[in-house]
Amino acid sequence: MSFSASLCTGMRILEIGALEWRDIDYINNVIHVNKTLSLTQAHEYAVTSPKFEASKRDIPMNEIIKKILMVFGSGSVRLESRIFVTSTGKVINAANFLNVMKRILRELDKKGIHIERFSHHAFRDTFAARYIEHGGNMQTLKTILGHSTLAMTADLYAHVLPDTKQKEMNLIEKGFEPLPHFYPKKNDMHKTAKDKSYIAVFPVKSRFFRGTGQHMSTLDAMQFIIKDILL
Repeated sequence: MSFSASLCTGMRILEIGALEWRDIDYINNVIHVNKTLSLTQAHEYAVTSPKFEASKRDIPMNEIIKKILMVFGSGSVRLESRIFVTSTGKVINAANFLNVMKRILRELDKKGIHIERFSHHAFRDTFAARYIEHGGNMQTLKTILGHSTLAMTADLYAHVLPDTKQKEMNLIEKGFEPLPHFYPKKNDMHKTAKDKSYIAVFPVKSRFFRGTGQHMSTLDAMQFIIKDILL
């Protein structure tokens, strides 16, 4: 279940390990992230406050993780008890996560499915990448991940943006639909581009007024200038 929590929230492994049932807020549909696990000098994990204030945050729950938590916690649970522990009752951390993944990958390898080893952070990266790919806002992602600055989020996940930039550029086309298309005049068809004169064909019928003092939108004014120069 901790794997699902990682993929659905983008939380850090030690934040997941520190979660208690009282951190799950079904009324407001959020997970309160206000603590983490830290390794003490005695080499034991203890619950501590996050190092950075930005790490204290509320993460909205999607329906997948919400249903999993409701089923998993449907019995009698103590609000102060940890949600995620190992089969022996130990806290979830990066080391025992890797041990579990090693076993899973070995079993898959026996079936002819070869997957390279990866750390828990791969779940966090996967969440962030899918969030951006599906139109998520970078500023909101920064808050969900608990980053202290937007620059940190952008530096880590800017590689995802090239796949979404074209889609976003296509969205803005509608704002420029009234702009004219330019075509060479018929008697200029064989001239070089430098010598050609062009006509402007306006997709949207517009009236243009010179010297009337009538208000124009920025787009209409742009069309007026283009028409005045080229026609």
